[in-house]
Amino acid sequence: MRVTLFAFAAACVLVCPISESSLAAGTTVAQTERAIAGPMLDQASWYGSWHHGKTTANGEVFGMYALTAAHGKLPFGSLVRVTDMRSGRFVTVRINDRGPYWADRSLDLSFGAAEQLGIVDQGHASVRLEVVGRGQRAAQALAPAVASDQIG
Repeated sequence: MRVTLFAFAAACVLVCPISESSLAAGTTVAQTERAIAGPMLDQASWYGSWHHGKTTANGEVFGMYALTAAHGKLPFGSLVRVTDMRSGRFVTVRINDRGPYWADRSLDLSFGAAEQLGIVDQGHASVRLEVVGRGQRAAQALAPAVASDQIG
């Protein structure tokens, strides 16, 4: 099932264009394309109850148990596979917010995503980021599958 999901997500990368409205302010489509050309190694942290129920940068209501994340440049709706470099555990998240606002981190995970990675207690981790789908259409197409991945 996961192989099928990732194959579908990879196909979406080819057919789902980046929307100008989904980009971070001051970022061009070309800059974003270069930034997400391949896997990235970086630091991720998480946020939870203090934001639960508040509005995210894309206008959604933040749910701390959803598999979502904040990133400074990736378009809203991007699907990103996040792998903890220490444990090898991974989770697929959807970008729906901007942040984090720490110089040494590029990704803020929801509590639910951090819990699946096993990084809640440590607060942050070295991670590998791989964009597996882009844009709102990719996110909408995979939303039921990613949600069911939480259960199984």
